[in-house]
Amino acid sequence: MAAKREPTDEQYRQAIVDFAALLNGIGTFRINRRKERHALLLQGLVFYVHETARAALLLIDNGHTASAAALARIAVEHATMAQWLYLQPDGAEKYLAELEAQGKTFAAKVVGVGITMPDDLKEAYKRYEQAKAVQEIRQTESLFNAVDPSGWMYMQWKTLCGYVHPSSSTAARYMKEEPNGSIAWIKQADAIPARALLFTLALSMSLATAPLLDLVHSKASPTRSA
Repeated sequence: MAAKREPTDEQYRQAIVDFAALLNGIGTFRINRRKERHALLLQGLVFYVHETARAALLLIDNGHTASAAALARIAVEHATMAQWLYLQPDGAEKYLAELEAQGKTFAAKVVGVGITMPDDLKEAYKRYEQAKAVQEIRQTESLFNAVDPSGWMYMQWKTLCGYVHPSSSTAARYMKEEPNGSIAWIKQADAIPARALLFTLALSMSLATAPLLDLVHSKASPTRSA
């Protein structure tokens, strides 16, 4: 039996471009009324994944893979949220409830630091007074495991978090040990393998795009679904 051939870096890159083209090719579209809320909420998540993935590609092409890793983390998190929203029958309701809970927390913080909110915002945030956090969304590991029970995607996300949050590894990326044992600074972080990032970005584009294409009826795309 012939050994299974792994996709090349260029194939991962082309997948990212192809998924972007699928959405760019959609002009006017109509939404299945039964899935209206899901589609409207998915739209924001999906287009942000696309925008972030394209920005990450530019960074990779210019050798800034550490910064690209931070964007890959954003992409895979939003893509997982899109998949979760699509898979859960009451996903739209739970997602909206979590957004309201976040709005409630934000409003409290604004008031807490002494900022006066405009009257129209005060009225808007009154709706959130009874909002409660949705723990299955708030707890990132649970969210990832609902989409990928193997735990692999969560660990990938967790690894990429190291390029977002300050840590000891942040400093280590800009240092190197000289032969004499001294430590030298370097102005640009050592490049990390682009292949892993390209795979993560291609996976994110796939996870995010497929649900939206399934829910949206496009009049301009051959990928139209019933």
